[in-house]
Amino acid sequence: MTWSGENAELKDKNAEIPDLKRKFAEIESEKVELKTRIAELLRQAVEESKRRNVENVELKARIEELEKNKADSSAENVRRDVEFAELKTEVPTGHLGYWTSKPGIELNGRYLMILTLKNATVRR
Repeated sequence: MTWSGENAELKDKNAEIPDLKRKFAEIESEKVELKTRIAELLRQAVEESKRRNVENVELKARIEELEKNKADSSAENVRRDVEFAELKTEVPTGHLGYWTSKPGIELNGRYLMILTLKNATVRR
């Protein structure tokens, strides 16, 4: 190759340099934008994770409270059933009739049983 041929080839290569620099700058700019976006998404994910962890702790505490209340209510219902059975045995049925219970109602978290005296007679 002659000196002028090499020179022409170098001129062609040098002419490509500004275009390549521009493309490189665009790619670097896009790279920075992507890194910024990734960092923002990671920050959002961490915040969401923290929020969900707090919510889970609150829900677990609420579940424990409800389970304790359920156990307390069950124990109270058993105690009342025993009291009711004792009361039924204490009431003479020959003169007063008999006791019946109806489906109860829940009031302020407590279950109230409705008792009715059937076939009662009053003697004077």
